[in-house]
Amino acid sequence: MLYYYYATDGQQYGPGTVEDLQACFEGGMLDATCLVYGEGFADWITLGEIPDLMARLAPKPKPPPPPTGFRPPPPSLPKPKAAPAAPPLPQAAAAAPATTVAAAAPAPEPPAPKKPDEGVGFWTEKKTCDLVAYYYNTKTGALTWDCPDELKSEADASENAGNWAFIPDDEEGWVPARDIGGGNFQLLNGRTKKVKLKRGQKLLPLSYSSLGRSQSDLVLLDSLDEGLILHNLRERFKRNEIYTAIGGILIAVNPFKRLPLYSPERIEMYHKRGNKQMPPHPFLITSIAYNNILELQIDQSILVSGESGAGKTETTKQCLSFLAEVAGSVNNIEQRVLSANPILEAFGNAKTVRNDNSSRFGRFTEVL
Repeated sequence: MLYYYYATDGQQYGPGTVEDLQACFEGGMLDATCLVYGEGFADWITLGEIPDLMARLAPKPKPPPPPTGFRPPPPSLPKPKAAPAAPPLPQAAAAAPATTVAAAAPAPEPPAPKKPDEGVGFWTEKKTCDLVAYYYNTKTGALTWDCPDELKSEADASENAGNWAFIPDDEEGWVPARDIGGGNFQLLNGRTKKVKLKRGQKLLPLSYSSLGRSQSDLVLLDSLDEGLILHNLRERFKRNEIYTAIGGILIAVNPFKRLPLYSPERIEMYHKRGNKQMPPHPFLITSIAYNNILELQIDQSILVSGESGAGKTETTKQCLSFLAEVAGSVNNIEQRVLSANPILEAFGNAKTVRNDNSSRFGRFTEVL
């Protein structure tokens, strides 16, 4: 096993083997109070708390030198006297029925002394480039999204305390709530809700700090469960961020209103982005496909799917607009392709609860 350790000079070293630690121990760079960390450790602990490791590091006492010269033979010891035989039991006692004596339960071990938190008093709040708060311990080097207790105000400690989870909701699917006991949960808006789970249904675990972090790529979420995914999409939708990535897949939530996301200037930004990280967008997906055609000389496909009214036609239009702009089309190709929609729709459209003119067929568009 390899170990990281803090020497007596206050500097961190490692990784090192047991032989490295033993050399430092013999050289005075390590003692029982120094912190060490290895595979399987939950946190930094002192060497004195690992008896097996201390036994390997501490120098073994040297055996005494063999005696020199003549030694007299050891004196003979008297033989021990045999113990007297026990007297026979009285007849009444011998006839008494045998009784079973239960073994006494071992005395409970005293609780282990609580190890003091080495990082108390050294936590500081920092901000990411997205102005999301995280916390750094200047002594131990630990990082966490959760606010340490020493930095919480009394209001925060009372408001965020307890166990949090995503609970099922008829309208929102899953909503975050705090368990207040008795099957009751308190939602973020302060409303209390009684939860009765169906057979086989379970609550989704939640860390409260996850609610304050919105990710443009769902892969970066703390956990990829349905509750946290819906919460992330919901919070981004409230900020008119209707596009969210999950790796190479783009998720679009139809806002049912016009947003300034498709201007020629934005097409130029995605087309000449270079190595710059750009927000999720249909232009980004189309730009990657277009660059692969130029660099790899391999045909590319973009699959647009979704339920009725999800915005498939609009997304297709934006992909074609990007291609027409960057490829130098002068024939308004995207409008010519989309103008064929009425002919296609004549073969089978229907009215749904979400769309008055919903396609009843798949569509394949090839751009040469």
